[in-house]
Amino acid sequence: MKRASDQPVPCPCGLPAAYADCYGRWHHGSLHLQAPDAQALMRSRYSAYVLDELDYLLRT
Repeated sequence: MKRASDQPVPCPCGLPAAYADCYGRWHHGSLHLQAPDAQALMRSRYSAYVLDELDYLLRT
């Protein structure tokens, strides 16, 4: 996911990473629904909530 200016979208979780490299990979990428631990799962769910990724929220 990129902004109109081709800058990567920051992850809403607060970590200094682009969304696609942070929790986006568990929302849509090859690691879909595979958060490795409880903290990563909860941060990915928060990011999904902020970005209105309802399918991810329902499935986790």
